[in-house]
Amino acid sequence: MKGLKLFEKMNGIDDQFIEEASREKFYKKRKNVWHWILPAAAGVVIAFGILSQLKTVDPIMNPTKQKDHLPILTIDFTNGGMGFEGLMAYKVDEIIDENPWDPNVDISTLPVYKNPSYIEKEEKQSEKLVQLMMKKAEGVAKLFGIENAEVQVKPSDEDIKSIEEKYAAIGKEVPEEMYEIEQVYIQQDSITIETDRTLLTTIKFHPEIELPEEFHFYYDASYDELYKVAQFFIDEYQYVFQMKKPTINIHGGDYSIDGDQLFRISIFDREGTIEEQLINYHFHSVSFHNDEEGNLSFIRINQPDLSNEVGNYPIVTVDEAKKRLENGHYLTTVPEPLPGMEYVKKVKLVYRKGLEKYWMPYYQFFVELPSMKNANGLKTYGVYYVPAIEEQYLDYLPVWNEAFYS
Repeated sequence: MKGLKLFEKMNGIDDQFIEEASREKFYKKRKNVWHWILPAAAGVVIAFGILSQLKTVDPIMNPTKQKDHLPILTIDFTNGGMGFEGLMAYKVDEIIDENPWDPNVDISTLPVYKNPSYIEKEEKQSEKLVQLMMKKAEGVAKLFGIENAEVQVKPSDEDIKSIEEKYAAIGKEVPEEMYEIEQVYIQQDSITIETDRTLLTTIKFHPEIELPEEFHFYYDASYDELYKVAQFFIDEYQYVFQMKKPTINIHGGDYSIDGDQLFRISIFDREGTIEEQLINYHFHSVSFHNDEEGNLSFIRINQPDLSNEVGNYPIVTVDEAKKRLENGHYLTTVPEPLPGMEYVKKVKLVYRKGLEKYWMPYYQFFVELPSMKNANGLKTYGVYYVPAIEEQYLDYLPVWNEAFYS
């Protein structure tokens, strides 16, 4: 049964959720702007916790600025959350993915992008960004055969009114950031399409789509079982990918506290040079998510706006990154310092894509934490990030100071 046939079987409407957002000055323009009728155009990583705040307070400032055209980059690390980023496994080789980076392949430069959803302190939310969000949502809607869809925003006018009443009741003004538009969405028949400020787009199905009996799409599915499911999804949803070389990425392999090994499915475009593949791996992918019954619950399209490229920056080698790590120049949410270089078990070259101002490459080190070994033999691997950009292009190198913010 192909994708559109599956879609035709669905009925009902997924429940929408409300997020508080969008600035006051923006809101004054919204009543006649945001609720347009637009023609349609075109698992979750299991770990000890989500990335918390920056663990570095005492930066080493860069006294010498580079002399070419590339701007100096500011490092921040402010993904709010609880706990720390850590993975449990019996051995680090169980933690896998299809990241195309190879330490034996020489990469001298990589692009850095300005996060389109980043808003400076005194800045207003860009109308262009909201329009991009709407166009993305309507484009995805068209892929599912939805034309002339009404694109709505969160928070709605009713939500804004409720927020204002709550603040008025306690005698306070509504903070401007509460008015920022965090999401646009299209809701029609049995599908809801939601696009956030990074253009991450989620397609929710209601009811969820039941897969043929031969497929095992449960949270405890094995690598081989999920690979088979992923091949099925490639056949069913080619029209969603829009990729030249869709490549299956069964990633994860870490364990839950109960000892269940967990894998997730995504597809990325493995087209072009190793640099292009690395960009596609982080910025052009589609992931599939199940419910407790093994049905397809929702699809996520990760394809942010990369039009604001800051420049192509020289990067350091793995050996240079290890020296930075040994000297304490790293970012982490692990509540303890690096236990020693002998505990560094694995390294990858990645892009961090959180709330930072710049999306830039980092070396991601997996470090065994001997103080957190479990009685059942599971080891805990904490994640430590080292900026991959050459020092002359950074405003400072972070320095670990044993502070932990949860």
